[in-house]
Amino acid sequence: MLLALFLCTLLPSRVGPPMAPSRDLPVHVWLNFHILRRAGPARVFLRASDDGYVVVLRADAAGKVSVLFPLDPGDDNFVRGGRTIEVRSRGDLAAFFVDERGGAGTILAVWSADTLTFGEFAHGRRWDYRVLARNSVSDDPEAGLLAIVRRMVGTRAFEYDVAHYRVWYPASLSAPELYDWIRPAPSGLPQSVAVARPVASFRTRLGRGRPSGRPINPRRDSSGGFSAPC
Repeated sequence: MLLALFLCTLLPSRVGPPMAPSRDLPVHVWLNFHILRRAGPARVFLRASDDGYVVVLRADAAGKVSVLFPLDPGDDNFVRGGRTIEVRSRGDLAAFFVDERGGAGTILAVWSADTLTFGEFAHGRRWDYRVLARNSVSDDPEAGLLAIVRRMVGTRAFEYDVAHYRVWYPASLSAPELYDWIRPAPSGLPQSVAVARPVASFRTRLGRGRPSGRPINPRRDSSGGFSAPC
């Protein structure tokens, strides 16, 4: 208990707004923190250098796969280049809530100039998690998620980026491990943020479609800062 309280004091009570890298990558995905508290919210951001179509997948510590963006397979997954997007879940909540008791999770964002095909993974208007459940990726999360993505893009070219997180649960991380992960994840220059809201019907060159989300200032708490995971 005393160790948990001590480590919590190491985490800043306020951090700066989410930031994208100082140089444009074809696609970049990141979280507000490298280390997340169990049952706490996880904020996910993405940025593409060019207009295109994006899908964001998550593999939790147990290898369970879920789709963070688009929220439903029929939603608009076109994003404008040069804009930072915050991925939101149903009810306009954070991208996901941490349900692992410990371990590491993986977020993979894929960008393509061409539309992506989700039919194999859709059931009606929703994602078919029975199909996704057949693709446990616990042995190698990045390779497993890329195998799913290749079934969505076919022979079309795509770019991707990966972000990792660890779950802080009492006794699940040693002090050295926790120290290595307590730093805020974002780095680079501050960017305006657009929110990819859950609305119904919503690595290459030119894409067509309409932008998802609208430019807003990053969400802050009542004191004007961003809350840390403690």
